[in-house]
Amino acid sequence: AKLCMMMALANWLALYRDRTTSFWWGFVMPGLIFGIPLALILFEKDMGTSVALALAAFCVMFVAGTRKIYLGGAFALAGTALYVLVQSNANRLERFLAWKDLDAHRLGAGLQQYRASIALSRGGLDGVGLGNSAEKHGTLPFAPNTFIFATRAAEFRFLGPCLCTTVD
Repeated sequence: AKLCMMMALANWLALYRDRTTSFWWGFVMPGLIFGIPLALILFEKDMGTSVALALAAFCVMFVAGTRKIYLGGAFALAGTALYVLVQSNANRLERFLAWKDLDAHRLGAGLQQYRASIALSRGGLDGVGLGNSAEKHGTLPFAPNTFIFATRAAEFRFLGPCLCTTVD
C-alpha cells in the first residue's frame, strides 16, 4: 500500500504537471490520493508509518510544484493533529518523551531506540562483519525486523542497510 500510494501520487502529479499550482488539481486531488489510505493506516494505530508517508507525500508534492502556501497550511494542520494525537495517548507520549532523552529512559520506553543507537555506534567505519552485531543476539528487541537498519549498519557500516536488505 505504501509503494502504491507514492506511485499513484507521483503519477497524478506527472499527468497534471501543468496544473500543480492550482488548488484543486495540485493540492486537493493529490491530498485525497494519499490522504484516504493514510487515514486508514493512522486509524490502525500506526502513527509512525502515517507520519513518514505524509512527509514523503509532502516532499513529492513540493518537488512537483504544489504551491507552498497550500503545503504550509496542511503542514501546520498536520503538526497540530500530531500534537493532539501524541498528547491524547499515554503510550505515545511516553515514547516521545523517551525519544527526546534516551539516557533517562534507556531501560523503559526508550530501550529499543537506545540499543539501536549503540548498535549504530559500534559499527564504526568498517563495520563488525556479517552476523557479528552483538545487539541482534538478544539485547536489541525486534532486531531482525523493526530494527534491522541498526543491525545492518553495525555489520556493514552505514552503507550496509542500503545495500543489504535481506532479513536474518
